[in-house]
Amino acid sequence: MTNTRSLLAAVACALLFVAPFASAEDKKAEGPRAVPEGTPLELKITGKTTTYTLTKADAEAFAKTEEIVKKGGTELPEAPKIDLTLEIRNTSEKAIKVWTSGDPVVLTVTVKGKGALNLLPQLAYTEEFRMPVSAEIAPGKSLSMPLKSLRSGFRGTSHYACWTAAGDYELVVEMKTGVSPRPEGATEAQDGFGNVVLTSAPFAVKVEMAK
Repeated sequence: MTNTRSLLAAVACALLFVAPFASAEDKKAEGPRAVPEGTPLELKITGKTTTYTLTKADAEAFAKTEEIVKKGGTELPEAPKIDLTLEIRNTSEKAIKVWTSGDPVVLTVTVKGKGALNLLPQLAYTEEFRMPVSAEIAPGKSLSMPLKSLRSGFRGTSHYACWTAAGDYELVVEMKTGVSPRPEGATEAQDGFGNVVLTSAPFAVKVEMAK
């Protein structure tokens, strides 16, 4: 039990790390990134549904979420739904295994824009450690994962994002995962995997008020 608690504590601490986004001046050059550099994987958001509708009631509810979280509340309205796909592309000439689920895998969707909120509600989790599950990606090929909600993070719930007004927004996905063979410079995980952080380029979406 002690080891399990230690593993969960380590994962929880990892959630506090947020990769910095490029400044406005660097926006033109902003693209997919990997830590450590040289990791032969590229993260990309794709999809045809780039316009989403916001009702007045939802806008009012979303605007209250920041205060709820500040007061320690966890009862939040359902986060906005999206209909996109996350692609993990193997840019190397050899097959690569990637963790796709389990507690060490933390996928976070961040919203950027004038009316965006990105919150970290203080949630409690069960103590069992969910082992990572891997998938193999052939050279030059991609693995697709659905992106259906702006609720994300540890076990899909620790990070809450929403938009509170109509306008132009950008979505950025960060994925903390494990890769085998372990890339140079990556810290050792388990079974020959190395810890890496993949970050997508910003993906533009538009939010319109419902008529």
